[in-house]
Amino acid sequence: MNRIKMLAALSVVLLAGSMLPAQADPIFEIHFDADRSPVGPATTVRINEIGQAYFVVRNIDMMLGGAAFKLQMPTHLMILGDWFQEGVIVGSLFSGLEIGLNQPIPIFGNDVAVIGGFAFMAPSLLIEGLHPMPHPDYGDILVAHATGETVAALGIPGTVISIIRPEIGVFFDEAGTQLEGSSVGGLGETVTTYLMMRDLDHPIDSCGFSLDLPPSVSVVSAVLPDGFLLLGDWTTGAIIVFTPPFEAPGMTSSLMATLTLSTGSEVFADSNIRLGGHPDFWDSPHVMVANVGIYAAVGLTSTMSVPVGDDTRSWSQLKSLYR
Repeated sequence: MNRIKMLAALSVVLLAGSMLPAQADPIFEIHFDADRSPVGPATTVRINEIGQAYFVVRNIDMMLGGAAFKLQMPTHLMILGDWFQEGVIVGSLFSGLEIGLNQPIPIFGNDVAVIGGFAFMAPSLLIEGLHPMPHPDYGDILVAHATGETVAALGIPGTVISIIRPEIGVFFDEAGTQLEGSSVGGLGETVTTYLMMRDLDHPIDSCGFSLDLPPSVSVVSAVLPDGFLLLGDWTTGAIIVFTPPFEAPGMTSSLMATLTLSTGSEVFADSNIRLGGHPDFWDSPHVMVANVGIYAAVGLTSTMSVPVGDDTRSWSQLKSLYR
């Protein structure tokens, strides 16, 4: 018994019979949201993050009974496993797959049918298209009515973009764990802080940002590690260039600069130190990988206090220190 007759005997639709004139332009696409939300057939994932993709059929009025297609082998993405709706499966995902569904899926109007999917992982930075292709035994990607007649479908690829999204912040300890600090001596003193990056999955060549400091606080000096070059100004827009490329694996904080801050002339409590974007580039902090791309970074918010000093002051003097 041949393959088509065998599947028909199991009351499962496989792709046989005559082609029907399509009432619409059937679409077979790779999507990253099972409900096909408006984000479109593209997704971003972190390096080594596991993502999910789905095979979606839409834009045709039918009781969907099966499909025939294959997936073009990705160049860099790792495919970790696939799954399909219950039925009879002949072949494999990359050599050619024919599916006969146990239960036909209704597709009418704006309905969509998810017939299967697969998990994937990006081991490095990349932009990779995932392309549905015709089964080698047929000239088109095919979808089948529950009666067995088949219709050619337009294959729409999905795109995976793997990214890095490190965190950058001003810490008050050399270990890079404390985002809260204060001046022991009050006004007119200096505080040593540490500009650090963490959760970086890939070496970077530069970092752009700006520092939003509390009122009257300023950077009075900075020391950068060997090979780091500062371009611009800390508060109006700075770029640090790293030679060799900068690495901060995992959640371990790695030093970018040691900053000495002046407490200025105003007393305040729990004011924010924010990491913003470079005005000439992005609205948020960003990192760059040479010859690959620019990626948004997460700017952490620190809090700083400048308390009243411990010298004796009158109540009127104390009140005058606060805005």
